[in-house]
Amino acid sequence: MRTVPFTPTGCVLHKSHRPTPSRLEKHHVLPLYLQKRIDVTVKDTALMCSDGHIDTHAALNAMLVQGPIPRGVGAAERKFARKALALFVDNGGSAPL
Repeated sequence: MRTVPFTPTGCVLHKSHRPTPSRLEKHHVLPLYLQKRIDVTVKDTALMCSDGHIDTHAALNAMLVQGPIPRGVGAAERKFARKALALFVDNGGSAPL
């Protein structure tokens, strides 16, 4: 996983962080494991705090198997997960896996 120092623009998911994380993680808008399943390359990334990144993947994984999204996953994380699912399906993938 690639990380970068916390930037002035911050995490795309949350307006504020307390405490401010020292680093952000690069999240692939269409995660690499899904890109490999459908043999497509999408280079778009978004900077996220670690918790938001983990929650985005938790929501996406639940959506991929049509299971319940874990409690505590926020609206912003769900939105990014829906975007990834739409990209996956639009490029030939199918859910549930």
